[in-house]
Amino acid sequence: MMWGATASPALFAGRQRRPLWLGSAFGLATWAVSALGMFPLLRIARPAWKSSTVENLTNIATHVLFGLAVQILAEEAVREQRRGAASDTERHLARVG
Repeated sequence: MMWGATASPALFAGRQRRPLWLGSAFGLATWAVSALGMFPLLRIARPAWKSSTVENLTNIATHVLFGLAVQILAEEAVREQRRGAASDTERHLARVG
């Protein structure tokens, strides 16, 4: 969460949508920094080279999804800021249920 909160304004908070590979690369980079650098340094988990292939692929996939989620949420937050408040009529017509 710290990586996403720190990096998302710099990477994804622009006016235009960026390609989704950027979020995927961000997620992959967080995995690499953690599994290849921080885990061995802090001795908090097995490093990537001592983990099984399935474990590494699972961790990579979840980090790629994390990067995509950070990108989509950061870009959507910027888009919603420009949208402005809805009128009472618009809110009433948009109700569901």
